[in-house]
Amino acid sequence: MMKLLFIFSMFILASLALAACTSNTPDTASAALQEPVTQTLVVQGHLEPVYSLDLAFSLSGQVAEVLIAEGAEVSAGDILARLGENEVRQVDLLRARQEVLAASQALEDLDNNAAQLEAQYKANVVEARQAVEEAEELLEEIQEESEPDQLDLDMAAAKLELVKAQFASAQDALDGLIDGIDPDQEAALLSRLETAEAAQAAALSALQSLELRAPVSGTVIGLSLQEGEFVTAGQPVLALTDFSEWVIKTDDLAELEVIDVKTGQT
Repeated sequence: MMKLLFIFSMFILASLALAACTSNTPDTASAALQEPVTQTLVVQGHLEPVYSLDLAFSLSGQVAEVLIAEGAEVSAGDILARLGENEVRQVDLLRARQEVLAASQALEDLDNNAAQLEAQYKANVVEARQAVEEAEELLEEIQEESEPDQLDLDMAAAKLELVKAQFASAQDALDGLIDGIDPDQEAALLSRLETAEAAQAAALSALQSLELRAPVSGTVIGLSLQEGEFVTAGQPVLALTDFSEWVIKTDDLAELEVIDVKTGQT
């Protein structure tokens, strides 16, 4: 009797256990279906600053000044170092600037004196016309003589031709004025100014070529400059790096894998 009771009890427990397993199976499967599938992409790469620029002089020469040190923080436009002959180039630039100022002043004076110049040209025309009239009267007087001297006639006629030419020249000069300005003189002064400005630009470029400036802000690294040493144009002497941001670079990513990578992905 006890044996039958034990068997019956075991049967009941087994039935309950089976029922419990059966009721849990759908929930577990449903939970498994709802869990997102995580895709993992493993590649090799290295961490770098967002940028690092190698800097070099555009000219070869002897280093006169080094104005920064390793690790210095610089801003865009800062002068980092200079080659020699800086003072000579500065003098050349000063002279070029003075010539530009002189040429500009001459043009300004030409414009300011336009009214005075026109008045002077008009006076020249009046004077030349009067000289023609006097020469004509003199020639007529000689011609009216009973026995005029041929030499006097020739000299009077030659003088008349001369003053007529002078009158024509004075009239042409007056007619050639534009708003009281001689265009030929203005063209000459403009040419002078253009030449002076070109010389100034060349002198400035020559001076700047002796300077090594920071094209961007950053930290100086890899400084290999010493005052007095000779450097070659184009040879990197330092680098500017931005340590405020970093990027991961890799060449271990296939083209088909790139499409699975998104900005901000972790």
